Amino acid sequence: MYFSWFGLSAFKLETKSAVLVLDPYGPTAAPRPLRAKGDIVTVSNPTSPAHGHAEGILGTPFVINHPGEFEVKGVFVQGFPASRGEEEGSSAGVDGPKRLAGERGHPKNGTREPTLFTFDSEDLRLAHLGDLRAVPSNDVLEKIDGVDILFLPVGGGDTLDPEAAMRVVNAIEPRVVVPMHFRQEGWKITEKLLPVSAFLREIGASKVDPVERFSIKKRDLSGEETTVVLFSA
Repeated sequence: MYFSWFGLSAFKLETKSAVLVLDPYGPTAAPRPLRAKGDIVTVSNPTSPAHGHAEGILGTPFVINHPGEFEVKGVFVQGFPASRGEEEGSSAGVDGPKRLAGERGHPKNGTREPTLFTFDSEDLRLAHLGDLRAVPSNDVLEKIDGVDILFLPVGGGDTLDPEAAMRVVNAIEPRVVVPMHFRQEGWKITEKLLPVSAFLREIGASKVDPVERFSIKKRDLSGEETTVVLFSA
């Protein structure tokens, strides 16, 4: 499996059977448009130009922008609300009906609560926490506990700051942490965010060297946690 970063919370995942684009941003959120083609697109917040511009993806992708269970081209995707505690009154999520490949996703009941996603493919389990704005409740954390690869917002602002992000890492204990949604040079929308170095100091990985593209297989995972920082494509 290969993955690369477009900027903000947008990534491309390339499996043997499908190409996924996660949280594509719109033209108002970046100094240059996001140009990509994918089979599956996930959107954590369809109302945000930084997380929800599925219309910009080429081809006819299967778009998932709300909770549910989906199986598309050999990739199993689960989406669930960022808050699953009883106090939020939410019962949607991975316990909902399974959707058929080819059905285009639409938000239910007008809700715009951020949707978190997990992906299972090639014996790997990944979680993309998109527009996550606070440390999730325990029942949500249990859904993503022990994932192999965690894509995590770390720059603060409307999403997790480094301290909160570290709390999520400690709770989930992933093998690989990929920070996202932090300050990027030349990106006006990120000016008020913290740089990724603030999170790297928090996690004790300040000497991580950025890479442009990352590949991984299940057998590559060691027992130690690894942090990967990607260049914007």
